[in-house]
Amino acid sequence: MCATAQTLRREPGLAQDVVDALVRGYQYTLSDPAQAASDLEREAPGLSPKLVSPQLTALLPAFKAADGRVGELNRATLETWARWEARFGIVSRTPDVSTTFDPAFAAKADSGSRAAAGG
Repeated sequence: MCATAQTLRREPGLAQDVVDALVRGYQYTLSDPAQAASDLEREAPGLSPKLVSPQLTALLPAFKAADGRVGELNRATLETWARWEARFGIVSRTPDVSTTFDPAFAAKADSGSRAAAGG
């Protein structure tokens, strides 16, 4: 998810709701990576199945803490992912993890109670 600093200041609740939805999506993906990759390829025509599964494999650990909680942004894992993105030509240069990710929203992600309450 990308947003300007102005949007984050103006609509932090919307940003948090999106992050919460992403956390629930990653939980689903972690529970069934093959099905999640298939779902993504079906919903986004033109994606290469040869890249989707490896990219999910490279990226998913960045969103799962050692204790199993989804929503933590692990800097070392994100840096590994950033190098992977550049190596496979997905981006023209390695993303700067320190300016690309804001861990504050992920740290507040409420994947349990909101999902149980329907959103």
